[in-house]
Amino acid sequence: NGDRFSPFVTVSEGLDTGNKALVVLGDMQLYGIPRNRLWTHLQAPGLPGDRQIAVEEEVDWMVGEQIAIAPSQFDQFETEIFTIAARQGNLLTLDAPLKHLHYGEAALDVVNGVEIEIRAEVALLSRNIKIRGSATSDESG
Repeated sequence: NGDRFSPFVTVSEGLDTGNKALVVLGDMQLYGIPRNRLWTHLQAPGLPGDRQIAVEEEVDWMVGEQIAIAPSQFDQFETEIFTIAARQGNLLTLDAPLKHLHYGEAALDVVNGVEIEIRAEVALLSRNIKIRGSATSDESG
């Protein structure tokens, strides 16, 4: 209620929420459209300069959603974030080319006698619930 110039709302001592807030003191459950999967692996290597990647399983991710591709090497800063420009089955077209190599072959690496998966993970970052307010709104509701 109010506008962006209204006084801050104090919920309890020491808890000021601002003047445009959604405050939950208890339990809040939000449900969006169920997704068939939130992450998968690359099916083929992603090479620097590639604008398409193949993922292991078919996903229901949509054009405009954001994904992250985990690094395959030892540098955490090789994680890359993209927007999906097109999707056909398990083939995703990215909004920009890859900058780093991402392993995508179904090889396993043996480290200290333990088998580990070395293909890069691909994760859906976007979620389908959005709560928006307007900084200029003068109306409640």
